[in-house]
Amino acid sequence: MALRLSIRFACCLLVYVIAGSAQAQQPANAAATKSGIVFLFTGWVAPWLDSIQGTGMAQVAQRVQARGVKVILSDPADWEKVFSPYMAWGDQQESVAIVGFSLGANAAQVMALRFHSEGQAVQTVVTVDGNGLLPVDSNIRSAVNYYVYGDRLQPSGSFTGKLRNVDANRIDQGAGALGHMTLSVYAAL
Repeated sequence: MALRLSIRFACCLLVYVIAGSAQAQQPANAAATKSGIVFLFTGWVAPWLDSIQGTGMAQVAQRVQARGVKVILSDPADWEKVFSPYMAWGDQQESVAIVGFSLGANAAQVMALRFHSEGQAVQTVVTVDGNGLLPVDSNIRSAVNYYVYGDRLQPSGSFTGKLRNVDANRIDQGAGALGHMTLSVYAAL
């Protein structure tokens, strides 16, 4: 039963992210035509995982890449390390989606704010069970927040896009209660 809920949740998350982002391979150089990118941020990486490759978001990254979408997977503390090179690529015409789990939800929002300061829209922001979430800003076209214990997203005064808060426990009523770490495993599937 839990596996079925895991698969349903992961499929919903992936469909939402992919639908908001155009499919493209990573450009060979800065002049290449870009059409879409997904930034994925893990939560806190436990020492026993050794790296972000052992996290649920790494598994999501593999699935999104398999569909031909460019993905950049990062630890939440390194959001600026992935933002700066992206902005250095040149003309920013591609559709941007940002997804973050737990602490990564905060990194996703901070990165979206940084895009706002650069005058660039963000197609989709997906936060998964984050705390201390910021109001959704006007440069974001669509935001969805999956939560078990985490905060709910709120719009800023200038936000005009779509905003959804989804109680992950209500996705499949028969699966039983989810926990914060259990939710990260669901996102991985």
